[in-house]
Amino acid sequence: MGETIERVLDSDTSDSEAIRAAALEAIEEDGMTRTSFAKAANVAMQTMSAWLNGTYAGNNDAIAGKAKLYLSTRRTAQVVRTTMPARSPFIMTPSARAFMALLGQAHFNPDMVTLVGVPGVGKT
Repeated sequence: MGETIERVLDSDTSDSEAIRAAALEAIEEDGMTRTSFAKAANVAMQTMSAWLNGTYAGNNDAIAGKAKLYLSTRRTAQVVRTTMPARSPFIMTPSARAFMALLGQAHFNPDMVTLVGVPGVGKT
């Protein structure tokens, strides 16, 4: 994650210029469009475009707040993605094989099937 983004997120700043620089850095890092950034920040595209260009005549602090909130959410998502354990592989157990056969029958025939098994055999 970029230096400007980290500096903005690690401080209590509400400086629109600093947040704008961090937003532009995030757009560059992620290869996203300004439209997708606006959508992710829950801001109208025209408003976000004007704010990113420094020409927005409205409440810049409100847009900066929404952009900073998105940047914070983005960082949290990156942390979660990097710390999550790898997905466990599916293991075809004898119970799973029987259940798959029943589900296949229900899929290809106009039938309804009921899966019943004792607790612990992996019905879910």
